[in-house]
Amino acid sequence: MQQRPLQRLKMATGKSRGDSLLDSPGAPEPKCGPVPTKGHATTTTLLQCLSTPLPRPISDPVSGTQTQPSSDAVWRETLPRLIVYPDDLGQEWSTAYEGFQKLLNEDEDSAKELRQRLTENPEPYRFENIELQNEADVVSQAGLYLVYPLRMAAELFEPDITTSCEAQVGTNLRVDLAWRRSNGDPFMHTEFKRQGYLKTEKIYSLASKQLNGTKDSELDPDSEELDSKETVSEKTEVKETVLETTEVEETVPKKTEVKRTVGMVYILKQVTAYARRHELRYSSLCDYDTLVLLEFINNYADVRITIPKTEDFRKSLLGLLLMASRVGRSGR
Repeated sequence: MQQRPLQRLKMATGKSRGDSLLDSPGAPEPKCGPVPTKGHATTTTLLQCLSTPLPRPISDPVSGTQTQPSSDAVWRETLPRLIVYPDDLGQEWSTAYEGFQKLLNEDEDSAKELRQRLTENPEPYRFENIELQNEADVVSQAGLYLVYPLRMAAELFEPDITTSCEAQVGTNLRVDLAWRRSNGDPFMHTEFKRQGYLKTEKIYSLASKQLNGTKDSELDPDSEELDSKETVSEKTEVKETVLETTEVEETVPKKTEVKRTVGMVYILKQVTAYARRHELRYSSLCDYDTLVLLEFINNYADVRITIPKTEDFRKSLLGLLLMASRVGRSGR
């Protein structure tokens, strides 16, 4: 009987679903040379590109932050306690990637087939003039250079994996990308933001302020000029002449601008709300320049955060996908 990928994962790492992949022994990267392609002297294969940075855009990151909350449901979400790990201490993702390498080097037919696919096919063409003017550009380019190679590689441990864009996670709530099993169940999210919106220093600052007891409402004061519009009922006198002799007063609704701070606090609330509604333990944020990996614990009261180096984006996110695939649902 042919073993399923997750059974092979246990054999490869000595771990089963739900166990930590920490301390798993590594495996050498499968050897493969550059593949010549038309228009390129040489290029990297899909497997090789997992260890390289994304192509660099020529556009500069925006200096601002997200300015418009998408829904009241997200705004009301409780911000988890942020537990931020420096990249050199966030080894769980890279150790999970080592488990992927061991699986890829097995003699199973499925591993051989995928290894051949990853070593014979080149990564997507690296365009020289990548401009990221808005979030849609980030979604497009990250879909090409980040999501596509990872989806190909993830077939090893999550057969027939699918992704869906603008996936419904509740009334009027949609996550940019849901990673789904073959039966349609989501097991991880990726939320994209405009280039420059994910500020590493801000995440560290928020975690430090939380540690010092700062109230959530006072955590992110630098974007308080931004806001959504709500309809607020206010009494406004409107005089109307009836039969040229009688005056009638009416109360009509008046649109008023309601100030709300957004920024990183709101972005983190957003991914928490999405994960909670799909009962997911793992999620991620990406603005192309920065990747944020999130693991929700203690019923979404806390979130472990790692911010990988740019050269480790694909390896780290693939490791997170592997962990999410094994652990399944729930941020408890």
